[in-house]
Amino acid sequence: MKITNIKSSMPIHQLLGIASMFIISFNMVAQESIPITLEKVLELGGANNLTIEEYKERQNLSLAGLSKAKEWWLPEIYAGIQTHQLWGAGMNTDGRFYLDVNRQNLWGGLGLNVNWNFGEGIYEANAAKLNSQASVFITQAESNQQLLKIIRSYYNLMTAQLNYAAYQNLVTQSDSIVQ
Repeated sequence: MKITNIKSSMPIHQLLGIASMFIISFNMVAQESIPITLEKVLELGGANNLTIEEYKERQNLSLAGLSKAKEWWLPEIYAGIQTHQLWGAGMNTDGRFYLDVNRQNLWGGLGLNVNWNFGEGIYEANAAKLNSQASVFITQAESNQQLLKIIRSYYNLMTAQLNYAAYQNLVTQSDSIVQ
């Protein structure tokens, strides 16, 4: 019994390429068409646009900065327990060394820390307010720019489809004239 090696005239990668093209073209024919309207494009562009979402998050960050800047006059109140312990060696002012120094400190209670700077506090709050308003305008402008790009792309697609339809009509007329 003799086994012969059968060689194809086409390499295997070409056969796979042709088979995949056949499958892709079959899938493209089998898919149903989805009508594209300007309203649908704008809805999808505004809802799923990551650039617009980024600017909205920047706007939220500026609003958080504004609320933080408005709190400049509030004191810091704290309560709790604090320990402090040192050990080792220490040197006195006359140059004598003390070995095995052990210092322990325990504090517990309430505290209030007030740091008021009227010159900076008022103006920083106003600057944060203006930055927040600017962020709102920047977000709106960027959103409008993204939607304008989407509208231009939509109209370019419509122009290309009309050109395609016109060329198809010309091909049909050319075939009828030739026949």
